[in-house]
Amino acid sequence: LSPKYIKQEEGGGGAGDGPAFKVGEKVQAAYGGGETYYEAEVREVGDAGVKVFYIEDEEEEWLSPKYIKQEEGGGGAGDGPAFKVGEKVQAAYGGGETYYEAEVREVGDAGVKVFYIEDEEEEWLSPKYIK
Repeated sequence: LSPKYIKQEEGGGGAGDGPAFKVGEKVQAAYGGGETYYEAEVREVGDAGVKVFYIEDEEEEWLSPKYIKQEEGGGGAGDGPAFKVGEKVQAAYGGGETYYEAEVREVGDAGVKVFYIEDEEEEWLSPKYIK
């Protein structure tokens, strides 16, 4: 894919138009330049854009920085609730608006891995999609 599909939220710290992404940084990336953002990790940064690795489906693609959002807060204390493995939660499937019964399976730098009780599927989500 063309590297024109990455977006960064304001405050990215880069001079001029280009945000300063770092290899290994956790981000939200718009797959294929679409409107839905997914948990991803920066793999490479170059003149052509940013190569991201999607956590959920383990795919990579090059995107323009305008389609990548840096993770909010960087994991500082007080950024949100601390979820525990085994905890029962409500999770917004795919980051959508509808919440479903789920259980926390993993907690990591990339977000929270939840298991949906009803359809027995798992996905990684940003904590902002979990209550």
